Amino acid sequence: MANNIEVIQAQDSLARANDNQIAALYRFNQAHADYARAIGQMEKLYAK
Repeated sequence: MANNIEVIQAQDSLARANDNQIAALYRFNQAHADYARAIGQMEKLYAK
């Protein structure tokens, strides 16, 4: 049985992991948009 501190630490780790996932997805999408703009395909990619 975990004590309260271990539960709080696990919840904190989960929250940090979720934040890191959101940040990584943002960076991925930003890089994808930057690449599309660099090769002149921005309108084709995002005009859907």
